Amino acid sequence: MNILSADAILRLFAEGRRRSPLARTAMAIAAADGETAPLELTAGELEARLLSIREATFGASMEGVATCPACGEACETVLRTTDVLALPPGHEPVAIEHGPWRVEARLPRGDDVASAMHLRDPDAIRAAILARCVIASNVDPLPPELMERVEEALAAADPRADVRLALTCPACAHEWQLRFDAVAFLWSEIGASSERLLEDVDVLARAYGWSEQDILAMSATRRALYVERIRS
Repeated sequence: MNILSADAILRLFAEGRRRSPLARTAMAIAAADGETAPLELTAGELEARLLSIREATFGASMEGVATCPACGEACETVLRTTDVLALPPGHEPVAIEHGPWRVEARLPRGDDVASAMHLRDPDAIRAAILARCVIASNVDPLPPELMERVEEALAAADPRADVRLALTCPACAHEWQLRFDAVAFLWSEIGASSERLLEDVDVLARAYGWSEQDILAMSATRRALYVERIRS
């Protein structure tokens, strides 16, 4: 797994600002691994790739803040990339039996989601993705009740794709679950890192006349030493 370079972080931040989460996922994997067609991966595989990139670039410990839905208190939470990567990989096909209905389905992949991106209605998106994932069924189209059962079974079969954090509010003791979004978390860190990099480039270019390329090619430690010297 390749680490995201300083130049790659800035390019991702600049080029991905108005892109969809799926597009950002593909961009990050391509920037780190040189893989240009990651959308053939399942949702859990994409999440695992992003977390591996995150660990290589920023470390394993992920700290965040969630807002309690009961009282609005800010709650700190910590998750390690290794906690998610230790979950079993997805398995398929998945067989679902509900009453008289029988369905066999595979796990959703990135290109399944991409194929439904033009739709606006959430229910239409769900139906379009599931239609691509169904391998065999004795009913068509799937009734809403059966769709829910199929979605639940697919989520259970791909643990890395639907990671839930169990949180307890320290202020009111309210307990709830929060879905962990790997691409949103990584992109927030890419944004914060980009701001720091831009500040370093600005300071060092003004002080020494160095090019952006030369500054970004330095290690983070070396850049910090020069910036500290200028500000001391």
